Amino acid sequence: MHFQTKIICMYSAFILVIAIILGSLYNHYSIKQYEQVEYKNLKLVAEQLEQNLNESLKQMILITDYILSDIEIIQGIRALNVEESDNEAALNYRNDALVAIRLKLNMDYIRKHFYRVVFFNQRGDIIASNNEGNRIINPSQSTSDITWLKQVENTKGNPVIIDQHKDNWGLKSNVEVFSLVKKVQGSQLGYIEVQKQIEDLKQIFQIARENLGVVVIRDNGNIFYSNLPRDYDAFYQQIVRKLKKDKFIYANPESGNKEMIAFVYCEEAQSTILVTEDISEIKEASAYITPTIILIALCLVAVSLTYIVIVSRHLTKPIRRLREQMENTGLENLKDEISVEQSNDEILALQKSYQKVLTRLDEAITKEKKQSLLQVQAQFDLLQAQVNPHFLYNVLNVISNRGIICGDEVICEMCGSLADMLRYSTSNKNRQATLQEEIKYLEQYFYLLKSRYDYKLSYVIDIQPEVKNQIVPKIVLQQIVENCINHGFENRVGCMEVKVKAWQEGDYWYVCIVDNGEGFKRDILAQLEEKMEEVKKCLESHTSNIQLEIGGMGLINTYARLYLLYGEQLVFELKNKTSGAQVLIGAKRIG
Repeated sequence: MHFQTKIICMYSAFILVIAIILGSLYNHYSIKQYEQVEYKNLKLVAEQLEQNLNESLKQMILITDYILSDIEIIQGIRALNVEESDNEAALNYRNDALVAIRLKLNMDYIRKHFYRVVFFNQRGDIIASNNEGNRIINPSQSTSDITWLKQVENTKGNPVIIDQHKDNWGLKSNVEVFSLVKKVQGSQLGYIEVQKQIEDLKQIFQIARENLGVVVIRDNGNIFYSNLPRDYDAFYQQIVRKLKKDKFIYANPESGNKEMIAFVYCEEAQSTILVTEDISEIKEASAYITPTIILIALCLVAVSLTYIVIVSRHLTKPIRRLREQMENTGLENLKDEISVEQSNDEILALQKSYQKVLTRLDEAITKEKKQSLLQVQAQFDLLQAQVNPHFLYNVLNVISNRGIICGDEVICEMCGSLADMLRYSTSNKNRQATLQEEIKYLEQYFYLLKSRYDYKLSYVIDIQPEVKNQIVPKIVLQQIVENCINHGFENRVGCMEVKVKAWQEGDYWYVCIVDNGEGFKRDILAQLEEKMEEVKKCLESHTSNIQLEIGGMGLINTYARLYLLYGEQLVFELKNKTSGAQVLIGAKRIG
């Protein structure tokens, strides 16, 4: 079997399997997403219905608050609570109260927006709006016949929603209503009932989609409203206790179908609003997803197969010329463009030839890396070797004079410090040291300086434990301090103060060396900055002799050694303070 045929067969099988797997997964995902979207739509419907219900209840509560805040109505209610008397004045006072309440309850807003608003008390007084025609009330209706009155007794004036019931006050007709009742605060002053017809309730829960069911269940388990068959009430009364936010599909044993149920809780009505949809209708609406995905998958398979056939023709044509060019490839012609005429050769020869190219390329790159490393290492050694010997000569003179004059044991300590310094500075085993080792070396240096300058020199070293293990080139800190002593106090008398502080800030460590000397002269500081820029370019080019470019010791030498180690991550700043100079070095923290 030709290689091209193998590629086509293998790729076809692979694409077919992938298309089936991805198509199935995407089909499942799309259906689930459709269900999620449908659930969100049901949730929005439920929230809209909750808003409608809240608005209606707030309207009813508002009218009860309005009535009970009216001074004339409250005075009239209290007048009706006075013991009845045959006294003509008392009867007139009572009649005036009835008239005042009746007038207030029959205002236009109440008559238009409510079926009936009723005030009644246990003395038998009944005053209602719309008391005319078919809505005329039965004045002899006894409050003891009202079954829901017990729900209102101990509510402390809070409004109570009464489920659907027959109008208790109608003389000619007893229509289905739902109402909100509020007890008038005081000793048996009475009650205000605001009624709306069931048609108003249907209007509240009216939705555009006829296939959706709406069920409203009170906290006491009663069905407040439902547009579904009454046979389903028991199921919804039971399921309302098991509703979960992460579950929205439930089996309805009454209908024998699964239903998607979205719900919201209405605090105002103390009710749960359920919006339901039969799963079979959802599946029917999403039936287009599967054939659409199959069609897309087939198109992708066809396009992929066409593409692989075209590509395989180019890949499988012999490439002798390519093999020859690859075998002759070296560092000098790696960038040359390879131009190959299509032919019929096997892939194995190409694999071997390419492997040879990779081997030679790897050898060449390795050789180049070694040469670069040796060059950098030689540059580093050269810079480190340029340690100023003048300090050692001065210290030896001090030790000699001290031994001759004093003959005390201090000379032993000085010799020990000097020996440690010589051992540290002349060791080539390690080209770098930790800040802790550099600080120790610096302390020995300060000890010897104190032996020379005595009270004329004071120093402070403050190093945080977090930066003790950071790596720097050897003898970096001593060179900077030596520069302070040699150049910072040439024309200055008084005590020489040097402060060395090392700390960590974010991902960087810093060492700051400050003296109270003369500071950098402007022209010297400009020359140093210019020289550091030249050194930086020299080190980056890897083409110049660093010794010739840098020459000498001091801050430029220190900068070069640090730059060789840290590159662009190096922080190296020279500046003057109010009194003296400051040198700040730092780099990105390691470890």
